[in-house]
Amino acid sequence: SELSEEQRLQIWKLSYRIWNTCVDIANSIQQQQPPGRAAVDSSAEYHARLRQIASEMLFLAGAVGSIRSSTLKMATFFLRSGTTWHKIRNYKSAAGCFERATEIVSRDNVFSSIGTREEQQFMFDLCLARSRTAWEMSHKALASSLLGRARGFLQDSLERYQELADVYLLYGKSLLALQDSESKAESVKYVEQAYEICSEALKGSCKSKSEEQTVTSQKLTILRYIAAGQLQNGNFEGVLKCVSVLKGSSDHPSTSFLAFKALLGLSRFEEAEEELIALISHDKAAVEVCLSALTFLIEETTQQLDVAKKAFFVLLSRFSSTTDVCASIIEKLLKQASPADPMSRKRVEVALSIATDDRVLKRFSACAGPRLHNPLLHCRKELESMHALLWNWQVGSDFFQAKDYPTAIRLFEAAMHYLPAEEETTMRAKALRVLCLCYLGLLQYDRAAEYVDAAEKLEPNVSCSFLKFKICLQINDEVGAANQVSKMIKCADFEPEYLTLASHEAVACKNIKVAVSALSNMLVMISSNSRPPAGTKEVTVFRNLIFLALQDLKCQDEAVKYLKQARQRLLETGAETFLGSGSSAEKEASWFAGCAWNQGLAAAKTQDWKTCEELFACASDFYALLSDTAENLQSLETSLLLTVAALLMICNESDTEKLKLATVYMEKCRKLLTLPSQVHASLLLKSPTFASTDFYMNLLAFDLKGKMKEYKEQLEIMYRCASLPGFKPDYFFKMAMHACNGDGSNTEVPIAAFKSCLNLLLSSAAPDYKRAAIIMRKLIVLSDQRNKDGPEVLKLYREAKHMLLGLQNGVYPSEEIQWLVSTAWNRAALQVKLSRLPGAEQWMNIALELLSHAPAMEPQRQGM
Repeated sequence: SELSEEQRLQIWKLSYRIWNTCVDIANSIQQQQPPGRAAVDSSAEYHARLRQIASEMLFLAGAVGSIRSSTLKMATFFLRSGTTWHKIRNYKSAAGCFERATEIVSRDNVFSSIGTREEQQFMFDLCLARSRTAWEMSHKALASSLLGRARGFLQDSLERYQELADVYLLYGKSLLALQDSESKAESVKYVEQAYEICSEALKGSCKSKSEEQTVTSQKLTILRYIAAGQLQNGNFEGVLKCVSVLKGSSDHPSTSFLAFKALLGLSRFEEAEEELIALISHDKAAVEVCLSALTFLIEETTQQLDVAKKAFFVLLSRFSSTTDVCASIIEKLLKQASPADPMSRKRVEVALSIATDDRVLKRFSACAGPRLHNPLLHCRKELESMHALLWNWQVGSDFFQAKDYPTAIRLFEAAMHYLPAEEETTMRAKALRVLCLCYLGLLQYDRAAEYVDAAEKLEPNVSCSFLKFKICLQINDEVGAANQVSKMIKCADFEPEYLTLASHEAVACKNIKVAVSALSNMLVMISSNSRPPAGTKEVTVFRNLIFLALQDLKCQDEAVKYLKQARQRLLETGAETFLGSGSSAEKEASWFAGCAWNQGLAAAKTQDWKTCEELFACASDFYALLSDTAENLQSLETSLLLTVAALLMICNESDTEKLKLATVYMEKCRKLLTLPSQVHASLLLKSPTFASTDFYMNLLAFDLKGKMKEYKEQLEIMYRCASLPGFKPDYFFKMAMHACNGDGSNTEVPIAAFKSCLNLLLSSAAPDYKRAAIIMRKLIVLSDQRNKDGPEVLKLYREAKHMLLGLQNGVYPSEEIQWLVSTAWNRAALQVKLSRLPGAEQWMNIALELLSHAPAMEPQRQGM
């Protein structure tokens, strides 16, 4: 329904009350927020919504009477509401408000027929506001179009000209900051539009000299951005054109900066040098701008580094109290220096010439001064920075690691000029030690000795003794090297790791004797309960001794001796005392276990079963200390089994002590299979070699019981194995062969094992009849030992006959069939001689039945 004029007026009043409330809220928000920032929070959004409501209410009420300003007021409310949404970065809502404002003024023909100056200003503000929001929403075409509309509302207003130029410049600067080439090219167009607008303003909008100067200043600023844009786009000639205009109109330091970069891009080096010197000499040029130009020169070309050096000293003379200039330039020069790049040598040379120049050193010396009275305490940081740059920041240490020792020496010596006073003694001693290493690398041992002697006078420590040890090794001074090892041990800052390093150095010089003798003396000192050097652990000494002995084939026996001693000390003192605790103890135990394992395997290859047994026993003791992972438990179980195997190789039935020891190790191994923790059990089951290890354990147990003549237990082991999943016939065969190797008094066990093997073999999908033939002969021979030609033997021949039924020729070995035929007939002949005709008839029948499977013997059928 239509609203009455009174209702419209009431809505307008209510809308204004809300709007005034919004003004209060805006003032409150402005006081709470930091200057220049518009945070997006609940209060700011609430404020924007209230403004939107007030605007919508005015729009609902419509124009009051025939007053034209009411329409403009409605549009103004939407413009300001949109501006509020824009400030809190809700660009979608802002664009909606601006579009509503545009619709209102377009509907009443305000856009086409501009009346008052107020309406012109409104339309200008609306176009700019819409353009800014469209730009934020990446609608560049719309934003540009709206700026074009805004140009229609300038009406000789200087403020509008300047504001529009600023917006064009803002868009150009934002595009210039982007990295893609398309944006950089487009940015110049916007900045050129700003330049054109300023030119138009100068033609008729400036009413005073001061206004003309203001616009001219703005125009020159824009021209500098045009030059910057051309520089980004690689249009160096265009930059120089802008520079020529700028030089004739202003004396801004950025003009020389732009000219310098453009000339450098055109390889006009002499002119670029002139512009660089002009920039650095300019009294208004900030140090940051000068450093930027120098940095650009250093990073872009290696050919002009002498120019950079010259410009640096001009800059240093201008900013005499700024020491960070030196550090910054040294950093830029050395940043790209690399031992692998021959061109970087020039950078290092220039950096060194600057760092060691008397003017620079004097500046730092004056800045450092007495610390208690010097207010420039920040200079300490600059000293540390210079020292770090020359010492180890991609430079000194890199050249050292690349073995470019002459360059590294120069860098390290230059770094020594920048040692902070508080740490000068310690850091100088460190530098002298590093220089000693450099001369060692150059094989100049006399110079190296001079530097380490100087370092020791400043700061005597284990590092100096170690370096002297290295020098003695290099000149084959065994006595001197041994003395230095003894001296190292007595140093207050001695750490066991130095023994490892000494071992490595001795091995590298093929002089193991020096390190072994020193460590042996130290081990004697510890084992005799003398006070060991601080921080020295017995286990570390053992480890290093074994490691060294293993490096020389002539010292293998020494390694085994120390492994046995280490095991003995472990059993005497306990794991925690010998190895320590925590992860380090785990690492030590793992190392000793692995070492003993490897030496045990080596002893097994030479069939030194006694040493093999001792080493695998040693390995098992150390493996037992490791965490219960599948790998560690498997290694423990295997080392125990190999210990038992080695014992069984060197003992016989009468050696009861060794058999008891083997039984102990076997029981330890068996306990691993019955661990209470289900986690441990599952870890073992995950091991891919678990099953074969279990079978191997049963084979060893079977052999052990045989040597102990416990045949009943042997049978129990065999029957238990038959129930294990995946138990192969080969395992039964091995058991049977072990049982056959005894004194022959027991035939029950091998017969049972061979029978189990044969049954398992024949039950497979593709039986191995060659193996079956061997087993059949073994069974017949063993049964003959129990009862010559007895029923059990006859039964075996009949089983062989049934096995051959249905087999193709050649599947069962022909020689074994012939053996069966021949032996059966011979048994029949023996029965005839003994006048046992029924028995003879049985054997003859068996022989004739088997003969049908032996084609090669068929000619003998008539005689048989």
